[in-house]
Amino acid sequence: MIENNTLQRPDIAYESGVHAIRLYGSDYVEISRNFIRGRPFITGSSSIGGILLNLSTDCTVNGNSINSFKGRGVYLENSGYCIVTNNWVDDCLNGFYIRASNDCFIENNIATRTHMGFGVWVGINHILNGNRAEKNLGEGFIIANSYDCELIGNIVRDVSENHNGIELIYGAADNILYVNFILCDNVLDEGSNNAWDNGGDLGNYWTSYDGSGTYPIPGAAGSVDRFPRQYIIPAINLVSITNFEFGLESRVLNWTYTGQAPISYTLERQDDSQFYHLENEGKWPASLPTLSLYLEHMDVGEYPYRFTVFYADGFSQTEYTIVYIEVPSGPDITLFQDDLYYPNRDGEIRVQAYIEDNSGVSKAILAYNTSFDEEWRNVTMVRNQIELWTAMVPLLADGTSIFVKVYASDTLGNWAVSDIITRKFLTEYYPPPNTTSLTPTTRDQLYWVGFASGSIIVVVIGILYLNQRDRRIEKGF
Repeated sequence: MIENNTLQRPDIAYESGVHAIRLYGSDYVEISRNFIRGRPFITGSSSIGGILLNLSTDCTVNGNSINSFKGRGVYLENSGYCIVTNNWVDDCLNGFYIRASNDCFIENNIATRTHMGFGVWVGINHILNGNRAEKNLGEGFIIANSYDCELIGNIVRDVSENHNGIELIYGAADNILYVNFILCDNVLDEGSNNAWDNGGDLGNYWTSYDGSGTYPIPGAAGSVDRFPRQYIIPAINLVSITNFEFGLESRVLNWTYTGQAPISYTLERQDDSQFYHLENEGKWPASLPTLSLYLEHMDVGEYPYRFTVFYADGFSQTEYTIVYIEVPSGPDITLFQDDLYYPNRDGEIRVQAYIEDNSGVSKAILAYNTSFDEEWRNVTMVRNQIELWTAMVPLLADGTSIFVKVYASDTLGNWAVSDIITRKFLTEYYPPPNTTSLTPTTRDQLYWVGFASGSIIVVVIGILYLNQRDRRIEKGF
C-alpha cells in the first residue's frame, strides 16, 4: 500500500516518462490518499504525470489529490480489473487516461481545469460511473476505439467552446450511455451501434433538449437518445459571512438553493495535507429553504471548505469556499458627521454611528467634550437598527466646538474606538435642505414689527378723526 504521502515535483527540468507514483507489473496494490503536486503545464512530454499503473492488475487508486502536472493525472496502461475511485485531478493536461486496458471501474472521480477530463482508448468492458468533468479546456469524456463500455450517471459541464462534452470516436462501438448529465451544447458519436439510453425508459439529461421528441446525436453514427430528459441546472448559494473572530462560539455557514431542492449534503474541510475531511453530513429537509451548518472549533487561519449537495435524480454539485478565522478585534465604527450641525427642536443634538462586528455588538458609548483639556463625558448609545446606534448630546452654547468619538464592544469583549471628529454647534434650528420657509424672526424683530403696526393704526385713527371734524364744520355744527 502506498498511502498518506505528500509528493512535490522539484523545480528541475522535466524528463520524459517521469511520474510521481508508478507501478509496473504489480498486482493487488492500493494507492490511497496521497497529495501529489507538480508544476503548471506549459511545454514538454505529455507522459509526465501523477500516477501510472502499467501492466498491473487488481490495483486500487483511491482518494488521491493531484494537480499542476504537464501530463495525465491518473494513467492506466495495459492494465486490467483496476478500481479508480474518489480521486481529484486539477490543472493537468489530462485528467484520467485509460489506454489498452480492460474491465476497470472508474467511479466518483473529479477532473477540473484539465484539457481532457476522462479518456478511454483501445479498451473494453470499462464502467465509468458518477464522475465529474468540469471547466475543461477540451472534451469532458472521450471513448476512442473502445468497446462494451458503460457511462452511467456522469456529469459534464462548463466545457470550452467548440469542444464536446462527450465524444465517441475512432470506431467506438457497442457502448452504452444513460442518466448522464450533459450540461453543455455539444456531443459527438462517430462510432457504431452505441446506445444513448438503456433500452427501457432511461436516457440522458440535457440542457440543450427542448422537451419535444427524441434527441438526435450529432455525428456519422446517427445515434438517438430515445428517452431524453430536459434539465434545468439548480443552484446553491452561500448567504452568510465566512469571516469569524477567534473565540466566537457560533460559527455558521448558511446555504440556500434555487430550482430543484437538494435531498442531502456533505460539508468537508481541507487539512494541511490538502485532503478534505468530512465535517458534517445529513439530509436537507424539504421544508427548510436555508440550511445552517455549525463549524467545528478552529484556530486562527484560512480553511478551504467543500460543500456538496445531492439531488433525487442523481445529480450533484459542489461549491468551494474559504473560511477565515481572524484575530479578535473590536467593532468597525463609522460616525455620522453631518448630524452634529442641527439640534432637535427639544434642544438636543443627535449623534449617530454605524457599528459593525461579525460577532455582534454588545455596547456602544459616545464620548464628547468641548476642549481637549476637559474630561470626556459619556453617553450610552441606543441601537435603532441592526447596525445603527444613536446618542443625544445636551445643547451647548451657540458656536461651541465639540469633539466626539465612539467606543464599542463586541460580544467577545473586544473594544474599539472611532476617530475623533470636531464640529461647531449652531444652536438655532435650521429647516431641512430644499424646504421653502420664511427667515426666522427674533424677539427684537417682533417688537419692532408690533411698534410699527401700532404706529400705523394711530395714524389711521388720526386721519379718520380729522375727516369727521371737517365734515361737521362744513355742515355748520
